[in-house]
Amino acid sequence: MLYTGLSLIGIGVIWYIVHAIIYNYFLRKHNPGIFDDSLQPRHSGKLSKKATVVVTSGKTPAWVMLFGIPPIPLFFLGILITIVALIMMLFQ
Repeated sequence: MLYTGLSLIGIGVIWYIVHAIIYNYFLRKHNPGIFDDSLQPRHSGKLSKKATVVVTSGKTPAWVMLFGIPPIPLFFLGILITIVALIMMLFQ
């Protein structure tokens, strides 16, 4: 049971990283200049209008957004299973 929990944690982390790479690819593909001014200082603490428009524009495919849903619950489920397995090992 311990290995199951640790493998779920690993799968969740890897899935999250893969999703971030795919999401970044589609953002760059549909909005080529999105990250060009990300290193510029913010003026008066306001977010860039460009970033706000990109996030709400809906140019990222739906499957990419849905692909990012499972990794976080998998990660927490893996932590829960690992904790339960460690407690069971402690009382044996």
